[in-house]
Amino acid sequence: MLELLAAEGFAGVSVPMLRIEFLESIAPPDFSELDTLIFISTNAVAAFAQCVKAQAVPKGVKIFGIGQQTVSALNDIGLLAEGANALTTEGLLQHAWFSAPRSVLIVKGEGGRQTLRDTLVQRGSRVRLWEGYRRLGPEACHKAQMCDLLADSPIAVLTQSGETLANVLDTVNGNSALLQGVPVIVPSQRVADTYSTAGLRLVVARSALDKDMVAALTLAAKGARRE
Repeated sequence: MLELLAAEGFAGVSVPMLRIEFLESIAPPDFSELDTLIFISTNAVAAFAQCVKAQAVPKGVKIFGIGQQTVSALNDIGLLAEGANALTTEGLLQHAWFSAPRSVLIVKGEGGRQTLRDTLVQRGSRVRLWEGYRRLGPEACHKAQMCDLLADSPIAVLTQSGETLANVLDTVNGNSALLQGVPVIVPSQRVADTYSTAGLRLVVARSALDKDMVAALTLAAKGARRE
């Protein structure tokens, strides 16, 4: 991300607003009577790889990853996956494979959205979950760093997930003026809709991919210069 920003003439600073903790001492996934395996994120792939050898996945199981980076991570550990064009949960659900009921295992983190599971169940699929990690908020030092950077009037804030944006808002709680008028780049219209009443100047990127986030920032900056 920082290299892409520099290439477009922006000076970027990375501030971790979301931490990932992999769960220990968890039972491996149950692959019995399974025909579909879905990975929510690259973190899901990493957690799975720490617990299971790729060879343990039964042959014939259809494997999907949400987003190009997740698909690439799966390929890197030896699992041939589909779904590179499905940048979101909603996109994956449009795949022809899911027009019929399936026996699905979703590899994910604790909590999070239930849209994928609920929709598949409504369509008659049997769905199990394997949760291999949890999301944590930022460290106190990173909260302080974020507030300091916002006080210096940045040209934009890039958030690559709804949870990241939620953590930013929590960080500035009580001092919302820090974000007033600052373009906030978000990865999807869904995230923008979720925070439409937060009083933010939201700019929607095509996806959470670094290149799409930077492209949205570039367009927003050009628009600001014309104003």
